[in-house]
Amino acid sequence: MTILIANIGTSDLAVNVEGYYLPIRFDRNEPNLDESQLTEEEKIVWDQEYRQSDVIDKLCPELGVETKPEGREKFFFRDFTEKLLAAYEQDEGKWHSRISPGRLQGIVTTAKNQFQARSAFIFVTDQPQKHKDDSIHLFKILKKWFWREMEFELIPKYIPSDTDDFAVNLDLLLDFYYRFFHELNSQEEILVSIKGGTPQMQNALRLQAVSSTIPKQLFVEPKLSVKNILAGQPSECELTAYWKYMRNQKYQTVQQLLDRWDFDGAISILKSWHSILTFLDNKDVLRKGEIKQSRKRLDLVIAGLSIARSLFNLDIKGGRSIINDDKTDQSSLNQYFRFSDFLDEGNYDSLLNLYTQCRIYYELSQTANFLARVGSFYENAIIRLIEKRGGYHYLDQWKINVNQLQNKIGNPLLQEFRKLEGKGSLENPYSIKFSRYSKCNYLDILIKHRAQTNSNLQSDLDNWNQHQFQFSGRTFNGILGLFKALDYWIEKRNDLVHNAEGLSQVRIKDFNRDRPQEACTYDDIIPILTEILKNPLVALNRNYRQEFVENNHYYIYSNTKESAIALLMTDASDN
Repeated sequence: MTILIANIGTSDLAVNVEGYYLPIRFDRNEPNLDESQLTEEEKIVWDQEYRQSDVIDKLCPELGVETKPEGREKFFFRDFTEKLLAAYEQDEGKWHSRISPGRLQGIVTTAKNQFQARSAFIFVTDQPQKHKDDSIHLFKILKKWFWREMEFELIPKYIPSDTDDFAVNLDLLLDFYYRFFHELNSQEEILVSIKGGTPQMQNALRLQAVSSTIPKQLFVEPKLSVKNILAGQPSECELTAYWKYMRNQKYQTVQQLLDRWDFDGAISILKSWHSILTFLDNKDVLRKGEIKQSRKRLDLVIAGLSIARSLFNLDIKGGRSIINDDKTDQSSLNQYFRFSDFLDEGNYDSLLNLYTQCRIYYELSQTANFLARVGSFYENAIIRLIEKRGGYHYLDQWKINVNQLQNKIGNPLLQEFRKLEGKGSLENPYSIKFSRYSKCNYLDILIKHRAQTNSNLQSDLDNWNQHQFQFSGRTFNGILGLFKALDYWIEKRNDLVHNAEGLSQVRIKDFNRDRPQEACTYDDIIPILTEILKNPLVALNRNYRQEFVENNHYYIYSNTKESAIALLMTDASDN
């Protein structure tokens, strides 16, 4: 259901005097006032002095309104409407046809006929000092008139009277209108008319409407026709939307979300904006074709961010399915986002993706997510190293064929593996599926065997357990020592998960203090992951290492964020 929201003021009332509906208080220059097609007699009647003299000399005596001989204002609007309300209530048959709601009649007619609105919230002033232009009595007249004429309900929303200047205090009014919009259902369609009331009321209503959480909103602008006013007919109205302002606000919010790598939040905002554009297009508010290019860019950005979201969830198949969707503009997607560089067969690197996410979660201080990704990185790195050293040859669903392995590496190394596992004997097959320690032990004997049988691979053994790394005053031998430095933190994370506990910065300090000799500090985790990824054993693509490990650029996500923001900023500047 559509709801009308409107200010009212002194120009929302005209009364018939000798055949013409004369505005009671219409003494300021109105923009876009159409004075064409007036007869000579109508031009005379519309003359401001003539109008005022008819109201003062004929209508005020009829209603018993006290007038003043001196001064610019001969009577107060509040006093006039109070007398008119009394007369209307006493003789509704006489006065109903003589009253015309001025500009508000056109606004209500538009709301009812085009949007099936049945009611309106009207902002009303009734100030404690009884200000001369208060709309309290005007509202009661209009409420009575619209219900009889159109069965349309006006619901009052009184401007607070806590202070004498509330109706002209912009800060107070902004807070008041904010609270009003906050109470509305965000799924409603609203029509807003800002005309009427004090200038501060008009500004506050406009600002809080466009800043509200109600996306489907239009502004109703009456095109005032003098001929219609004098005839007591509703003015035609134009529907407008501050859509460019709203778009810029949405895009700024999206940029803030992307600065925190919140792809899901950014997508939600942009999809909501997409639905608003569809709403505006369906209401014929915008010029034909005005938003065609904007929607095309929006679709492109949503697709790009959706792919990044899939990859952030480690869903490479989901990301590729978006690219291959018939609705996706693949050419533009690759032009702006370079996804083919990252996602084509042979280009995607899952370990680099996990490393990047570790960096992002560390940057965001999301410790639980960070340590979860560290654990995934650890497992993925070990599996990658096993694969590159031929370890899959002896595995079936992570169960080792012990006999085949013994024939390959010999009994001494097999016994060393048994000792590392703490087993008196090894059942055949021997499962290492659920233990990163077992996978690491298996990798250890594979690297040792390769170094024993091929002197050219001695460097692998050096990288594995000989080369020394220094972190926070402690020495770690090879990337095996780096993996062991991470074990402490992964175990802590697992304990917290099993105990349904959180991980605060205070607890991190405690864990740092209590860590064993072989463990690194929390802040050394990212540098250690970096050293593992740069190690020749991992064999990371050289270009990837230079761009995404040795620099601050994030694999996949930096380019996605930058391209999305650039497209949105281009869209904002082009229209």
